[in-house]
Amino acid sequence: MKKSLTEAFKQASKDPNIDLPFESVDQIDQIFKRGFLSSRVSNIFDDTFVMTKLRPLADKTKVPAEDKKFRYVLGKDYPRFRQVMNIVLEASESASGDFGNLMLRSAEAGGVRGIGQALIAGGGGGYAASGAIGLGPVVSAGAMALYVPQVFANVVTNPEYVKRLIDISESSGAIQSTNVALQLLVADVLDNMTDTEKNGVVEYLTNIAQERIAPTQETGVQNVNVN
Repeated sequence: MKKSLTEAFKQASKDPNIDLPFESVDQIDQIFKRGFLSSRVSNIFDDTFVMTKLRPLADKTKVPAEDKKFRYVLGKDYPRFRQVMNIVLEASESASGDFGNLMLRSAEAGGVRGIGQALIAGGGGGYAASGAIGLGPVVSAGAMALYVPQVFANVVTNPEYVKRLIDISESSGAIQSTNVALQLLVADVLDNMTDTEKNGVVEYLTNIAQERIAPTQETGVQNVNVN
């Protein structure tokens, strides 16, 4: 599918009469990567505390066939994917340091479902492509916002975001400052999302809050087939 999209773009870009929604092959590649990651973690980042499900996913990527698939799709972003996975796992499982404590507090406050409930209470369910005004609760969530599939996928595929997350995860002694840094990171991630991704965030969180999601149901993110 990835090759087909790239080839289709190359052919269509030769026709001056076609108004393309993408600017380059690289942009298509990044959107494809984010869609792939979102679809893989959408059944993991639900209303439960994520560490109970993220570890099995991390272990699954150690299986050669699965690892090969992730390496193929993510390409140069694969090492960053492993980095972010390790950071989130360590913070979730140990609850140590400022980052880990924020993860624990977020889970105790309702986790991802809590974000969805705040979104609905604030009227965020009506988000349209005209703006991200309804996504304030996602920014306020800070650490727990990393468990929103689209946010996680955008962080993994952006070197600057990964570097900021590493710096945040290594900080200690100023938990409020760490929380603000995480909120600023999430705000930047949301600001740079496509409208489709933003709508996916709202749909995913709304479904979570309304308890309509089961492990085998759709989650508002595009399922990407890489076979």
